[in-house]
Amino acid sequence: MTRTTPPWPLDVEALFPELAAHRGTTTRLHPRPGHPGMSVSSVGGPMLWPADEPWPVCDEVHGRGRGRRPADIRQEREVLASAYAREPYEGLTEEEQRLVTALRGDHRVPGASETDPLPLIGLAQLCTRDVPDLPAGPDGADLLQVFWCPFDAHRPTGYSMFLHLRWRRAAEVGEVLTSPPQPAVVGYDGYVPEPCELHPEQVVTYPFAGLLPEDLCARIDAWEEALEEEAEERAPSLGSG
Repeated sequence: MTRTTPPWPLDVEALFPELAAHRGTTTRLHPRPGHPGMSVSSVGGPMLWPADEPWPVCDEVHGRGRGRRPADIRQEREVLASAYAREPYEGLTEEEQRLVTALRGDHRVPGASETDPLPLIGLAQLCTRDVPDLPAGPDGADLLQVFWCPFDAHRPTGYSMFLHLRWRRAAEVGEVLTSPPQPAVVGYDGYVPEPCELHPEQVVTYPFAGLLPEDLCARIDAWEEALEEEAEERAPSLGSG
């Protein structure tokens, strides 16, 4: 299914011709739940990963032995989606509620230490043919793979995420790893992505106003303030009528 961005409500370059010099493009991915293959761009889909190459891991020191099991998170989502799809929706059944409560429980990994290699979760892979706004990969690489650690426990604060990027040439991947390692538990549900197919769309974008030349930024700010004042004047007063 094609996803498109609605057209701009006005021609900003007609209002501020100088913006033409700052025009750029961005690729919107439009992810939607699906069943992407290994050789296409996706979020949460299977990675085109060589069977003879070690899977990336997090080796930073932090707790990793307690959390929710990825399989439980996915099953909970399935239960909730099935319940929400019922017409009319009247909430979870008692059996569904008991199951969801059980699935939301934390689990411990016996013997886990803070330095065990922790398999990263594959977040996304992007083919340059689909996302022309990606910077060129090194040595002709045409596939960017993005991984993250499923715990907010990194950097000096101990509360940041950890991302790992890997470029590769897709045509050079031979035998593919079909069952990559998975973390036994995760620290946050949001680190377990749902497989999504992408519908890339390149759109025109402009920089944040604060990054534009000072005079242009001031004129845009003044224009926005005038629009807000006009909207306030048109709005009915509270308590009128």
